[in-house]
Amino acid sequence: MTCEGSIQCPNCGQVCIDEGHDTIGCPNCQATFHRAEEPSAAIRLKKPGMTLILTACLGIFGNCVLGFASMAIPKAPIPDQAPEGVDEATWQSYRNGKEMAPLIDFCMATFPVLFVYPIVLIAGMQMRARRAYYLCLIGAVFAMMPCSPAFLMGLPCGIWALVTLLNRNVRDTFRTPPNQAPLPSP
Repeated sequence: MTCEGSIQCPNCGQVCIDEGHDTIGCPNCQATFHRAEEPSAAIRLKKPGMTLILTACLGIFGNCVLGFASMAIPKAPIPDQAPEGVDEATWQSYRNGKEMAPLIDFCMATFPVLFVYPIVLIAGMQMRARRAYYLCLIGAVFAMMPCSPAFLMGLPCGIWALVTLLNRNVRDTFRTPPNQAPLPSP
C-alpha cells in the first residue's frame, strides 16, 4: 500500500519516496525505475494469492459448518417393517443406506476440507512467495471447483489467479530467486 508522495518499487515492492522525478531509486534493491512502469510480477501475484488464501479459509469454514449442520439435522426414524410389496433384500438395502446417509453427508462436506482447500491455501501462500508454479496452477483450478459455498468466491478468484499465472513475465519470475530481478527473455 502506498500513500500520497510514495510509489512501490516494481522489483521488490518496497515503498519509495516519490520526489516528483521521472526516475525513482529504490533504497532496498538499488534498482531504478520509471514512474509509469508496470508493476512487477511479484506485486501482481500478491492480490490473487491473497484471494486464494481467503477462498480456502472460507471453504474450510463453510464446509465445516455444513458438515456439522448435516449431523445436527434430525433424521426421520426408519420403520422396522418393510412396506407392502417390497421384498426383504430391497428393504435391507434401503435400511443400510438410510443408516449410512449421515456418514456420507459428513464425508461429502469434509472431503474438500481435507484435500481441496488445503491445496488452495498452500498455493495462495506459495503464489505470494513466487514458489511452486505448478502447485499454484493446481490451487487456482481447485479454487474454482464447485465443492463448497466458497465456490461463488473461488470462481472469479481462481480465474484471476490463472490469468495472472499464465502471463509470461509472471511465469518467468518463478524461475528466479525472490531477491533477484528476472533475466530478460530472448
